[in-house]
Amino acid sequence: MRLRLTASCVLRLVLVAVPLGLLLSGCGNAPEGQGDGAGSRALRDAPDGPVVAVVNGETVTQPLFEFYARSQGLDPEVPAQRQQALDSLIEQMLLAQAALSGTLAQRVDLQAELALTRLQQLSLRQAEAFRDDVDVAEQELRDYYQREVERTRGQEFHVQHLLFADPADAAAALSEAMAGGQPFESLIAEYEGRSLQARDLGFANPTQMPPEFVEAVTQLEDGQIAPVVVQTRFGHHVLRLVERRAFVPPPFEQIRDGARQQLVNQALADRVRALRSTAAVTAPGASMPEPMPSQPGE
Repeated sequence: MRLRLTASCVLRLVLVAVPLGLLLSGCGNAPEGQGDGAGSRALRDAPDGPVVAVVNGETVTQPLFEFYARSQGLDPEVPAQRQQALDSLIEQMLLAQAALSGTLAQRVDLQAELALTRLQQLSLRQAEAFRDDVDVAEQELRDYYQREVERTRGQEFHVQHLLFADPADAAAALSEAMAGGQPFESLIAEYEGRSLQARDLGFANPTQMPPEFVEAVTQLEDGQIAPVVVQTRFGHHVLRLVERRAFVPPPFEQIRDGARQQLVNQALADRVRALRSTAAVTAPGASMPEPMPSQPGE
């Protein structure tokens, strides 16, 4: 049975993946044969299978070797490439075992890197599995498209801004801008090195802008500067609307793939939020998950 995930909550999830590297996922004091426990082996949680090699007591199985070979762009069915992959893997195991037998494995930064590599790979693969189980119906795609079209309001806005971390700096820049002594383009040049960002943002429709931007620019006339500092999650903005124009959305077929990807992302975020809502987490300072939205009819 395929998992049916909702796509009702718009969230963003950033999963950072790192390479498998040396196929290492743990550390200890010595290679197998010189110490006991999984932490003393260069290879941990390797899959079972026929034995390809044994290196200082550590077993390399066929599934692990084939995965390694293909990750290096080598074909284990071709004798010369198989030999190249096997030699490379043995050398990497020897280096890893040497690290575990010395003081290198005791470094906190290396221990953290190895632990996070394993965690991030597991996280990445589980996210991929969740994505594969999302079933987006044709009507959901069309409904999403229609909602996005309505959100554009049939307009797009050419915006310029100055962005500051400190609200006091933003207020001072706004006062200077409202004084009208120089074009806004001159202020962009003046604050380019004195702010988080100072630039012309070009045209964007409301679906592409922070909601605070949308609220501000829709109340401005062409060429007008927002009379108050606009705060978003990025910081504090001094905004100017250069001009607005009609926006014609692309046809549905042109954005179908992008719409599906967005709905899959939203479903994945719903799934992660559901996991967090039932998890036992003690983390002072961490944000609390929002309640899961009710589905129609509930």
